[in-house]
Amino acid sequence: MSALMSRGALVAAALVALALAALPAPALGQCPSWKPVVTWNTYLGGGTLPGGGTSTTRTTDKLQGLAVNDKGEVFVTGQTNSVGFPSGTELPATSSAQDAFVARFSADGTRLEWVRVFGGVKDEAGMRVALGNSGEVYVVGTTRSSELLTASGAAKTVLTHQGDADGKDAFLAQLSATGELNWFMFLGGSGEDEGLGLAVSPDNKVYVIGRTTSDLTGLGTRYGVRGDGFDAFVIQVDVSNSTSPRPVWTRLLGSQDDFFGFEADDAAYSVVATADAILVGGIAGSIMLGVSDTVVREKFHRGDDDGFVAKLNPTDSSVVWLTNVGYGNGSTEVHDVLVRSDGGLVTVGATTSTGFITPTSEDDSDLFVLRLDSEGRDAGVKRRFIGRGDDGVGHATLDMRDNLFIVGLVGSAGLALNGFDNAFEPSTDGFVMMLDGALNTRWASYVGGSASSPEWVTALAIDSRGQLTLGGFSSASTSFFSTNAGYERSPRGGDDAFVLRVVMDTTEPVTGSVEAGVTPRGRITATWNGFSDPETSIARYEWAIRTAGGVVRDFQPVDGTTATASELLPQVGTPYFVTVRATNGAGCSAEKSSPEVVLTSPPDSEPDEGPDGTPSGSPLQSPLGWGCGSTGTGGGAEGALALMALTLLVVRRARLLA
Repeated sequence: MSALMSRGALVAAALVALALAALPAPALGQCPSWKPVVTWNTYLGGGTLPGGGTSTTRTTDKLQGLAVNDKGEVFVTGQTNSVGFPSGTELPATSSAQDAFVARFSADGTRLEWVRVFGGVKDEAGMRVALGNSGEVYVVGTTRSSELLTASGAAKTVLTHQGDADGKDAFLAQLSATGELNWFMFLGGSGEDEGLGLAVSPDNKVYVIGRTTSDLTGLGTRYGVRGDGFDAFVIQVDVSNSTSPRPVWTRLLGSQDDFFGFEADDAAYSVVATADAILVGGIAGSIMLGVSDTVVREKFHRGDDDGFVAKLNPTDSSVVWLTNVGYGNGSTEVHDVLVRSDGGLVTVGATTSTGFITPTSEDDSDLFVLRLDSEGRDAGVKRRFIGRGDDGVGHATLDMRDNLFIVGLVGSAGLALNGFDNAFEPSTDGFVMMLDGALNTRWASYVGGSASSPEWVTALAIDSRGQLTLGGFSSASTSFFSTNAGYERSPRGGDDAFVLRVVMDTTEPVTGSVEAGVTPRGRITATWNGFSDPETSIARYEWAIRTAGGVVRDFQPVDGTTATASELLPQVGTPYFVTVRATNGAGCSAEKSSPEVVLTSPPDSEPDEGPDGTPSGSPLQSPLGWGCGSTGTGGGAEGALALMALTLLVVRRARLLA
C-alpha cells in the first residue's frame, strides 16, 4: 500500500469520526413496556411477641391515610393495638385498645425512617395525613382519651378535651418532617366528634372535616345551623404561629329528621383547599339547614341519603353553592371531590340507589363517578360500576393529565383488566383502577391475598413523577406481594397495614430533535421540537450542557422548548453539546442530545439579542467551521450531511491515488 494511500485512508478515517461526532447522539429512554408494575411493597405492623411467637389478642394495624412528598417519600397514618409495633418503644398506654400512629418511609420503600405512636388510656385513630408548605406533617383523627401520652415524650396540647368521660373528640396534630410531635389539638364539644379528613391550603391554613353531634362553639366563629343526629363540619385552623395554632371558624352543615322518620345523619368525607375556595363532599340525611335555595344546584332527592358537594368561601365559610348527588331511593355518599385541570370537578362515591346513573334492580352498593362543572352542575360524564356485589370506595386521586385512580374493596370477581394482580381472592379483595378523562377503564387490579377478614385499599397518592402509592390493610396469613423489594415483606400477624408503589405508563416519550447555538454574547442556547408521548403527554422538560470531559451544567427544568444558559460562558475552541430530557405524565423519561458545537471566537462586546436570549446570528461552529446547531432551521443535520459528503469524496480520492 502506498504512503499516499495510507494518508488518504487516515484522512478518511478521521473525517468519518468527525462526522459521527457531529451527528446527534442517540435517544436514551428510561422505561420498560406499558403496564402497571409494583416496584416495592411493605407491611407495617406488630403482633410478634418479644420472646417469639405471635400475639392472638393485639394484632390489629390499619392504615387509613397517606401522603407523598416531592422526593417520593411516603407518610402514613392509622391505628394500632399491636404488641411490638415498630415504634422504638412499647405503646404509650398498654391499657388502651388502640393508638394512632404516623410513619415515614423512604422513597424506595426499603427504610422505615421513623414512627410515632401517640394516644391516651382509651382509643385513638389517625384517619388522614397531609403535608404543609414547609414539610411539616398534619394528622387528623379521633380520640376518646382526655389526656395525650406519647412514646417519645409529651407534646404541647393546644386545646383540652371537650367531650364527656367516654365521648369522642376530633384531633389535629402537627409533627416535624423528622417525626417530632410538635402539638396536639382536641377539636370537639360536649357530644361525639370525629375527625375524618383534612387539607392544607396554598396559604398554609389547615381545614379539618368530619361529623359531630356537638354545637362546636368555642372553635372560632361558628356558622351554620345545628341539625339532628350527626352534622358535617368544617374547621379552619390558622397554623401560622408554630406554637399556638388556633381555630378561626367552624361551619356546620346539618339537616333534620324528615316527616317519614328517616334519620338525618350528615358527614363530611372529603375536602379540597384551593387559593380561593374550599370544596367539601360527604353525605346528607335530608335538606341542609341554613342554606339558601338560590345557591342549591340540585335539590335533595328524598332518598335515604344523598351525597353532597359544597363550595365554601374560605374567608367566612359562606356557602357559594351546594349540590345533592343521588336519586329518590337508596343511599348515596360522596367520598372524594377532585379538581380537574380545566376547573371542573370529579366526584367519587358509592350508591345503593336503583335509579342513580344506571337503573338496576339490585340494591348492592356500587361505585360511581360523576363529573360536575366548576359551578356544581352535572357535566354529563358519569359512570356506575354494577354487578360485583357490595363494593366499598376508599378514596381517589387525579394525575396531571386528569386520569382518575380509585381504590377500595370489591366483593366479587370480574374487575381486573391488565392489572398487576388479576386473581380475585374470596370473599373480598382490595382494588385499584385507572380511568381516563372519559371514564373508560385503562387498567384495574386486585390488591390482596387469601384473607380471613375484608381487605381494603384505603388511601392513595400520585406524585409529580406519576408514581402511584397505595395503602391499606390485610389479614392474609401469607404475603401477597409481587416484588422482593421493601422494608418488611412478611406478614406480622392479624391485620397488617401495607404500602405499595406502582409505576404506570412505562413507555418513555418519543424524542425529537435538539439544536444548539450561541448568542452574540457567547451564551449557549438550544431549541428542541418533535418530542411527544401518546399515553400521558410530555409533563416537563429539563436540559443540560456537557463536554467530552463531563457535565458542565446539570439538568435544570425549563418551561417551553427553548432555553439559554445566561450564567455560563463557554471556552473558545471547546466542543459542547446540549442534552434535553423529556418526562411524561407517568414519570418516564427519554433524552436526546444535539450535535457538538464550538465557540470559535470571543463573544461580541455589545449584545444584540432579544430579552429571552434568542440569538440574532453567529451560531456556534463545528471544528471545521460549519454551523452545527442554531435556534433557526439550519444546523446539525445539514452540517453532519456536509461532513459525510466530504468523507465520501476523500475516500474516493484515496482510492484513485492508490
